[in-house]
Amino acid sequence: MVQKFIRDGSLLRCDELFLCQRQPTDVNEALNHASCIDYVLTSATCDVKKFVIVDPNINFLDHLPIMCEVVVSTCSVNVTNSAESDRSKNIKYQLRWDKANQAGYYHYTGTHLSPLITVVDDALQACTVDTTSDAFIVCIEQVYGTIVSTLVTASSMFFTNKQSCRLQYRKRLRDCKHLETTCYTNDLHDALMQKIAICSGNVGDPSLTIKVPVLR
Repeated sequence: MVQKFIRDGSLLRCDELFLCQRQPTDVNEALNHASCIDYVLTSATCDVKKFVIVDPNINFLDHLPIMCEVVVSTCSVNVTNSAESDRSKNIKYQLRWDKANQAGYYHYTGTHLSPLITVVDDALQACTVDTTSDAFIVCIEQVYGTIVSTLVTASSMFFTNKQSCRLQYRKRLRDCKHLETTCYTNDLHDALMQKIAICSGNVGDPSLTIKVPVLR
């Protein structure tokens, strides 16, 4: 199946470009078994500058990591913004799923994606009968679009809503803390004024005021 995919796509394995790296990527010393099951495929052999099968000193898996260095061509454009602005545009943000409603997310995606199992099964059965049908390609596109749309909608519903509620909760805590400080300050001021009034008045000069320092 892999070889057919490579032939149909006019691809080439990187370990065939760098013959010194033609070695197993799955090594099980206990079973004395080794095989090559990890690949990097390319259709632009000139852009691949380096391919290495890494054999680290500490590796808790049977698979050996593979590393590939490629040259990616980009179109040149006139840059009018500052370098800081350009760096900010290149920042990619990721959703923190440990901060989201995972149970709701899983329930929503499971409910909306489960019907696709029947669609894919029917398409696979139809493909075994007629492998040249364009309906199979259309089905793949539709299934892919449904999956992407469902995941995007779910992330917006359960991640964004929780973040919004979290921000509102924090704001409410800050407001309550500020309100407590304001009430405490007003109560202290009222108590101080009452103490000053009690200590003022009838001894000697009736207008004499005794100021009593109050330590907070």
